Amino acid sequence: MIMRLIKCYMMELFNQSRVERQLAGYATAQQKRFRGESFYRPLLVLLGATAALLLLYVAGILLLRGTTGVASLIAMTTALLLLYDPVNRWLADRRLMQRGRESAIQLFKFLDRPSEVGQAVGAEFLPGIEKQIEFDNVSLREPGSGRMLLQNLSLTIKAGQRIGLVGSDDLEKYALVYLIPRLLDPTSGEIRLDQHNLRWVTLDSLRDKISTVLVHNLVFHDTVANNIGCGDPSYTLPRIIEAAKVARAHQFIQKLPKGYETPIGELGHTLTLSQKYRVALARAIIRDPSLLILEEPEEGLDDETKALVDDALARFLPGRTVIFLPHRVSTIRSCDKLFLLHNGKLEASGVHKDLLTQNRLYRHLHYLEFNEMAEVV
Repeated sequence: MIMRLIKCYMMELFNQSRVERQLAGYATAQQKRFRGESFYRPLLVLLGATAALLLLYVAGILLLRGTTGVASLIAMTTALLLLYDPVNRWLADRRLMQRGRESAIQLFKFLDRPSEVGQAVGAEFLPGIEKQIEFDNVSLREPGSGRMLLQNLSLTIKAGQRIGLVGSDDLEKYALVYLIPRLLDPTSGEIRLDQHNLRWVTLDSLRDKISTVLVHNLVFHDTVANNIGCGDPSYTLPRIIEAAKVARAHQFIQKLPKGYETPIGELGHTLTLSQKYRVALARAIIRDPSLLILEEPEEGLDDETKALVDDALARFLPGRTVIFLPHRVSTIRSCDKLFLLHNGKLEASGVHKDLLTQNRLYRHLHYLEFNEMAEVV
C-alpha cells in the first residue's frame, strides 16, 4: 500500500534516496563486521590447525618413544574438537554472504521492474481541473484475480463539487479513485479531465493536481516533517508548520519528543489513528491540490477529533473538487452528489435525501453502516 502513497505524491526519487541511504548504512555496518570477522576467525582457524598439527606431531613422537598415555590422547582429541566451532562459523558466514548477494540481486530486479502504468510518448501537460472529470464506459479487472471491479461505468464529476462514493464493496470504490491518479489504468473505456484523456497527459502534471488521504497508508517511517513535505526541499519548515496548523496537527506535533523531527511510522514514535490522519491531511493540504480524494476512518475518531477534522476541512475544501469515501452521516449529507456503486456498476446517483427516499439499496446500506432504521429527511 505504501507504494501507492509514493506514486500519488511523486515521492519516487525521495523514497529511492531513503532506501539507498538505508542500504548503504547496512552495507557499511556489515562490511565492518565481516572485515573484523574475516581477520580473527581465519586466524583462530589457523592457530587451531597449527595447534592440532603440533599435538599430532608431539603425540606421534611420544607414541614412538612409548611415553604417551591416556591424558595425552584426551588432550589431543579435545584440541581437535575445538577446531570445529570456528571452522563451522566461517562456513556459515560464507553461506550468509552468498544468500545476501542473491537477495540483493532479486531486490534490485524488483526495483528496476517497469511500472504497470506507463507514460505515453509525447504526453501533454495537464494545466488543471477547471470543468469536470468524466468516466466514459470504464471497465476494470482486478490485477491478478481477473475479477471485474467496474463494468461500463459512466459518470461525471463537475469541478468544485463534493462527491461521495458509497457501496457495499470497498474494492469497487478504491478501484474508481485509483484510476484518477493512474495508479491503475482501465481495462476499457476512457477517463477525461477537461477533455484530456488521462492516458495522454504526463503523470507528474496529473498527480501534482491530486492529493489522497486513504486510511490504509496514512504515514510512512520517517520524520513528521518528511511525512508532510514528502522530502521535497521546496516545502520549507515554515510551510510544513502552516499546513500542520490548518490540519489541526501542529499542537500535538510540538509535544512529540523531537517535534517535527520525530521519526514516526512502524519503526518510530507511535501515533494514534487521529494523529496519523491529521498528518496525512497536512500532507494533502501543503500541495494545494485541485482534487482531493478523502477517505474517512470507520472508527477511532472521538468527537473532539471529528470536530478538529471538520474545522480543518471547512477551511481547506472550499473551491476544490472533493471525492469522499464517507463513513459519517454528516459527510454524506454535505456532499453535492452521491454515487452508489453495486456489482461494479453505477446503481444510482443523487443527493442523500433523494436516495434515502427513492432507492431501496441505499436505504439498506445506510442502515447497515449507521444502524439507523429511519431518518427524518
